[in-house]
Amino acid sequence: MNSFAWRVLTALLLALLTAHPPVNADSDLASEISPEFDSDAYEWAYGQVIDTITVTGNAKTRSIALLREMELRVGNQLDPVKLKRDHRYLTDVSSIATVAIEVYPIREGHCGLQIAVTERPTIFLKLIYPIVEYNFNTNRFRYGLRINNRNFRKRLETLSAGFTRNSIGNENAHIGWQTRWIGWKHIGVGTWAQYFNRGQEQVRLSVLERASLTTSLSLPLTDSRMSFVQAIGSLTLAKNRLGYVGVESQHEWLVSPSLGFSIDRRDSPLRPTGGGMFWIDVQSNRVVNGNGSTYYQLRNDIRLYRSASRWLVFAGRSALAYQFGKFPEYIRYGMGGAGTIRGFSNGVFEGNHRWIQSFETRISPLPTWIFNVPYAKLIDLTVATVLFVDSGIVWDNEEDFDLDRWHSGFGFGLRVFSPFQDVVRLDLGFNKHGGKYFYFGTGIVF
Repeated sequence: MNSFAWRVLTALLLALLTAHPPVNADSDLASEISPEFDSDAYEWAYGQVIDTITVTGNAKTRSIALLREMELRVGNQLDPVKLKRDHRYLTDVSSIATVAIEVYPIREGHCGLQIAVTERPTIFLKLIYPIVEYNFNTNRFRYGLRINNRNFRKRLETLSAGFTRNSIGNENAHIGWQTRWIGWKHIGVGTWAQYFNRGQEQVRLSVLERASLTTSLSLPLTDSRMSFVQAIGSLTLAKNRLGYVGVESQHEWLVSPSLGFSIDRRDSPLRPTGGGMFWIDVQSNRVVNGNGSTYYQLRNDIRLYRSASRWLVFAGRSALAYQFGKFPEYIRYGMGGAGTIRGFSNGVFEGNHRWIQSFETRISPLPTWIFNVPYAKLIDLTVATVLFVDSGIVWDNEEDFDLDRWHSGFGFGLRVFSPFQDVVRLDLGFNKHGGKYFYFGTGIVF
């Protein structure tokens, strides 16, 4: 299977790097290339006061949901850096396919902004779809159903629910809602419930069943969208059923508050080309009914992005997960697979603590393709390739933290940005022992 995946992914990479979409204005499947934004065309207006900002073309997304994501506001002076950032950010909003910003004069020293957007079809933003996945590395199936609304209430809120089951009987279910804004206040609120049931008996103490309810709240510490700082807190109530082969299972109730903060200077959360992000929090886990003790988890994520050109971006990440206190033996961090170290099977390494690093070279030589398709009307696709190197370590105590426990993987992959999913990831990873692993996934890792 790995050999087959290698051939397929290589063929896709070569085809997409050399192909050009057919442009045929008379066809029902006509395609065009999205033009690049030229901020230099408005050099005459830099420094002028913005009197008005209007949005057009947004029948499915409220204007406030787009305007509040911008750094520029009415009353500000027009700034080229902020103008480029706002165009970049709005282009990556889930409900938007294309963005055109026009600056026009109003009177001497004053100007206006008109933002013309083309929205993605509603069918892709309110998806109800089956999940059928096959993991080539573990030879396991996963199937289920998911509902995902990325533009709930026309305010770019997220509402999702789903259920999956795999070939060894593990079941997962979730339902949740989240918003990053309340009116014009950048206050984030979310709540979600999750359920997990393990289908196989375990030879060591493990979570056999878990039900949890989480609420979260984030409060802004700065007003700037280009350098946004916020305090983040959450509270989780969970019920676990623990056990292993030959031992009667036991139950415990956990109360887990967390507190942290983040600094976000990325020009886009989906396809950042510059800036960075710093996030850290500490979660306390108190057993209120059961045999466990209170323990703590420290989590830290650092991301940096630098662009060498319009189509070449370097991205780096460091992610730490550290436990202290009398943490239970059933909590082990896995390492290996997409999201940690590509080039190994999922969770092949385990430890009480984990630290991973990733470096990617992201190459996007092709502009966005826009296709007019019957019924769906408009589909926008952007394709990019990545070269990556991952490394990391898991350890149990200080003596284990040495070079012999470091592992690394490398490889290349494909990224497809589309209205179906914000991003689809295809990666082929290798390790120094000759192993090859193919990964398919959706969503943003970093």
